[in-house]
Amino acid sequence: MKNYDLVNIGAYTKDTITTPREKRVSDGGGFYYGANVAQRLGLKTAVVTRLAKSDFYIVDKLKSLGIDVYATETPQSTCIGLDYPTDNPDQRILSIGSTSGSFTVDQLEAINAKAFVVSPSVRGEVPLDVMEYLARRNALTAIDVQGYIRIIGKGNIVEYQAWPEMERFFSLASVIKTDAVEASFITGENDIVAAAEAMIRKGAKEIILTHQNGILVHDGSKCHQAEFCARSNAGRTGRGDTVVSSYMAARISEPPEIAILWAAAVCSLKLEKPGPFAASIDDVRSLLHSRYGLK
Repeated sequence: MKNYDLVNIGAYTKDTITTPREKRVSDGGGFYYGANVAQRLGLKTAVVTRLAKSDFYIVDKLKSLGIDVYATETPQSTCIGLDYPTDNPDQRILSIGSTSGSFTVDQLEAINAKAFVVSPSVRGEVPLDVMEYLARRNALTAIDVQGYIRIIGKGNIVEYQAWPEMERFFSLASVIKTDAVEASFITGENDIVAAAEAMIRKGAKEIILTHQNGILVHDGSKCHQAEFCARSNAGRTGRGDTVVSSYMAARISEPPEIAILWAAAVCSLKLEKPGPFAASIDDVRSLLHSRYGLK
């Protein structure tokens, strides 16, 4: 079994992104955005993913960065449309034309990590038995709720649906990642602090909640908040994936109140440019010092 600092799990997605100013096709998936973060922060990083043979160039791209890739070839990749009708990154319409299927426990048996980040795109991608397997490891685990409340509805439009196994998943994960819209759907609370507190009452141990202006973390007893300081939202796609992986990268050795600052700094730099995080750890440290007061 090979050991890593952080392993990102999720399907590769071919994203068609439409904003008020442009339309473009981009490589995506939580694992892809997250692995770029962990590797550039100096962690020993791996990904576990699923994708079609025609998209295996992304495997080579990640390997060229020094990331180990455990990829399963599937008949088709997950293809997602992301339509942002306004400049608010929390407002978007998603559609899914195809998926690469479900992860299985055997895809994870050759690896171990200090932290696992599970970033599914839609319900069924990372099932309960996989999370139960990860929970038996001596590791931090984070899951993104988007891949459990999202289903493919009429016309391939992504819809939110109640998550019957939610409290079981909450009990298995060290950290739950959500955004403001998802948290409101799960809890019925529009206030982000109230929503985070409600999720803790439902059994979550630690919450990362992203919103238009920044990040809220609930550590199980109190809330911490940090604002983004990006000069633009040109790189809005992958925001949450960047936050959770940078938070977990720091959380391996730091408490929540420090990890949130790392996540805010990393994501602020990522938000300014489309694509995955591409700055250096020195850029992050400089921003942590100048804007977040962390020495």
